[in-house]
Amino acid sequence: MLTLAGPATWEGVIQVYPSVWEGHPPYRPFAAAVAAADQSYQAWLAQSLPVPAAWAEARQLAAYINWSCVVAPRGHHQRPAMLMSKNWMNKVWSWDHCFNALALARQDPALAWDQFVLFFDHQEPSGAIPDHLTDSTRSFRFYKPPIHGWALRELLKRTDAITPHQLAAVYAPLARWTEWWFRYRDDDGDGVPQYNHGNESGWDNGTVFSEGVPVESPDLSAYLVIQMDALAELATRLGKPAEAAHWRERADRLLALLMAHFWNGDQFVAQRSGSPIVPAGDSALVLCLCCWATGSKKQSRAR
Repeated sequence: MLTLAGPATWEGVIQVYPSVWEGHPPYRPFAAAVAAADQSYQAWLAQSLPVPAAWAEARQLAAYINWSCVVAPRGHHQRPAMLMSKNWMNKVWSWDHCFNALALARQDPALAWDQFVLFFDHQEPSGAIPDHLTDSTRSFRFYKPPIHGWALRELLKRTDAITPHQLAAVYAPLARWTEWWFRYRDDDGDGVPQYNHGNESGWDNGTVFSEGVPVESPDLSAYLVIQMDALAELATRLGKPAEAAHWRERADRLLALLMAHFWNGDQFVAQRSGSPIVPAGDSALVLCLCCWATGSKKQSRAR
């Protein structure tokens, strides 16, 4: 039992350490810590994009949520990372980080780039990137859709701060991630990659998975078409014309396969890999996402 005497107020610190206690740095008084946190948030808020006056309160709340979810480098987080939540979903997933990067692109391009490349810090020699990260864990149990080529395109539209050096550094990892899908997610060898679990689509409980896996779904091929187009554009920027032509040819080939494989004359459908089974259900996974992605492809060709 601890009995306190003296002033009516006191301050304490709860310290969390990963293995053994090795002392602690000097701590600021509580009031000073609060002031420093408020100053940090106000600086973040000042950088946040403006909105109409009617949305001012929502802007402040959104800014606070984003600011509070950024954690300093530690453990597996080799750079500042924006968690998906400080509550239950206190991890980063390997497609959510792309959305975080896009949200930050105009406000803080350096932090946005950190979010985009966060998972490539952990890329396996096979080309795989983890499903999710925390400071102390990383999981390769599942994977997430390859939206990274699309995300890179969008980043380049939103900021001019990304340097040629950064683009050169991400080219090979993005290429390896693309190849991974064709090498390790095409069991029947038909050139159309598959999802081995609903979690890999980002639509964990989608009805296209109700009759078993693996499932070949048009959205996955569409993402890869866009990703290979993005790699072609990146190769052109980096002075690699032969590689640019290679990626364009592969993108065109997969787009043709996508249309032949998934369009039934009325709509896009998913298929069990290696089987003529078309899963029942009305999941938008095979509808809006595929149309959006192939539309982006057509726009790219038009340009």
